[in-house]
Amino acid sequence: MLTIWHKPYTVKRYTTDGTVELTVRMNVQPAKNQDHQNEPHGESTFLRLVSFGRVKIHSADEHTGQAADRLLYHGRWYDCTSCILWEHTGLRHYEADWVEIPPYGLEQERGHYDTI
Repeated sequence: MLTIWHKPYTVKRYTTDGTVELTVRMNVQPAKNQDHQNEPHGESTFLRLVSFGRVKIHSADEHTGQAADRLLYHGRWYDCTSCILWEHTGLRHYEADWVEIPPYGLEQERGHYDTI
């Protein structure tokens, strides 16, 4: 996989022992054909992202209770909704989909995001 467009991003992973903060090199882009939110001061907020990289990202698992990995992108947090391995070519890589977490969701869901 070509990694020239990869940049380091903060990913939070939730384990049985607590939270682990990782630095993962990925190519992160707004998802195609998506709605986006326009902020009052003219800035656009992307509600969905897609990333490409060599590290497997974890989506939520209802059976085990595992929480999804979270990505910090331009000051906003995103939950991983899916991650698939593309291994059919020499560019073997993972593709992950992310959805923005509204600020109120961060406070209500785990109750400890004042430290993020």
